[in-house]
Amino acid sequence: MPLAETQDWVFIRGLGRESAHWRPFLELFHKEFPQIRTHCLDLPGTGTRYKEESPLTLNQISAKAREPWLSGPHAHAPIVLVGFSLGGMVAMDWALRFPKNCRGMVVINTSLGSLSPVYRRLRPRAFNIPLRTFKGSRIERQEKLAMAIVSNQTTPQDEALKEWISIQTKHPVSRKTLLRQLVAAASSMPSWETLPFPGCVLVSEKDRMVDPRCSEDLAQKAQWPIYRHEWAGHDLAFDDPQWVIAKLSHWLATPSKS
Repeated sequence: MPLAETQDWVFIRGLGRESAHWRPFLELFHKEFPQIRTHCLDLPGTGTRYKEESPLTLNQISAKAREPWLSGPHAHAPIVLVGFSLGGMVAMDWALRFPKNCRGMVVINTSLGSLSPVYRRLRPRAFNIPLRTFKGSRIERQEKLAMAIVSNQTTPQDEALKEWISIQTKHPVSRKTLLRQLVAAASSMPSWETLPFPGCVLVSEKDRMVDPRCSEDLAQKAQWPIYRHEWAGHDLAFDDPQWVIAKLSHWLATPSKS
């Protein structure tokens, strides 16, 4: 099945975030790609699974994240995996170990342990999220600080902040979960293997959490096209969703060598 005809796309969020954080982006995505069915998976410890303990290794997080998909109605459908940050690591682990139904992959501001050193994969600012935002503070302050860390927006995002507060209130992510996710993110990844499907890399050049060179390393090793955003922060799909959609449209329209 050609990549552009793959109807099921699986979206996986990053550190301390859940499926609901994709909502504004996916509303635009559905308008651009009405033929695609989107599926969002929560990592253990987040979203509807916020009461679960987050594993300490990436492959265990990946295995747990896949469980709802494997028991669902589209378990054997060809898919495109879309992973942001930690979600990108999970998507790569999934595809490296279970490539059978994967037809393509999009990774956003992520890294691979076998390609990039840990001090680039997790800048010191990344540890501010559990240490500063989840240290006995109110949810409002937690989410405001989290937004300041992952977004480079220069105008107030009051409505988005209200939504983030609502999400965290409904499905509170614990400091323990965040710390365990950081440990897993810092752990080693399997050595890179050539994947039999196309992919693309999206990177924010002003990312303050993950060094953009990690995306460069990944794109070079995988021989995937890389699209660079000049000003957006770590949460690229939040800062400039229209740009992300434009680059996905370009990628889907470009003949692949894979």
